[in-house]
Amino acid sequence: AGIAPEATPAKNDRPIAHSLRPKKAPVTLESIQEQRSSAVIVEESVSEQTLYALFEVHPSVSEDELRRSYKRLWACFHPDHFAGYGLYTRAQLEALLERFQSSFELLMDPERRQAYDAETFPDGIPELRGQHAETPSRLSPSFQPLIVRDEAKVAWRDQGSGRLGESLRRLREKFNLSLSAVHERSKISLTMLGHIENDDFEHLPAEVYLRGFIRELAQLYAVTDLVDLEGYLRVYREHQVSKKGISRSR
Repeated sequence: AGIAPEATPAKNDRPIAHSLRPKKAPVTLESIQEQRSSAVIVEESVSEQTLYALFEVHPSVSEDELRRSYKRLWACFHPDHFAGYGLYTRAQLEALLERFQSSFELLMDPERRQAYDAETFPDGIPELRGQHAETPSRLSPSFQPLIVRDEAKVAWRDQGSGRLGESLRRLREKFNLSLSAVHERSKISLTMLGHIENDDFEHLPAEVYLRGFIRELAQLYAVTDLVDLEGYLRVYREHQVSKKGISRSR
């Protein structure tokens, strides 16, 4: 006998990747209009792809793999943690999360998923090409990484250990990405990008901003799950403590 599938979460207990849901903004006529407009923009950017492509997985994906992909996307685009200042509005990010959420709930429901697969793949689910093949995402360009995920992972592992900023710089240069191109997508200033790549802790911003910048770069370079963000921030904190100690001794 097979194992019973996991029950689909109720609407009032929807699974999220973080302990905190996005903080609610004040409800005004303008905010309602912006939410509606943002929902339309998001729907247009994802409407021509399958739900599997949205999560960058193959239609044969297991529930555990789908859950991991969902959590990764939630972490990347959560408006309370997103570092792309000026790139997207909060309403657009919230609308995108809602799209991820509704799609995730559908695919986690065995009956709804079976009906969706039958409609989407009338000739049967396509074969998985290669051991680790993935369905490419067709999110609008502004939501896509600058590097193909599989290629980024191989390059990141091949370069070995080293300082995070230096590793990010080497990865960028390997794929012939200019600082200007990264600046255009991330909206992180060219000066700040230089400080990050040089591991110039002396001129890095407050931790809350630095955390957002590193998350944004890891997302753009498709190495979110490979970057040791907490380890990097520990080194940053140690530098800050050391700097304060030197200042007090003078």
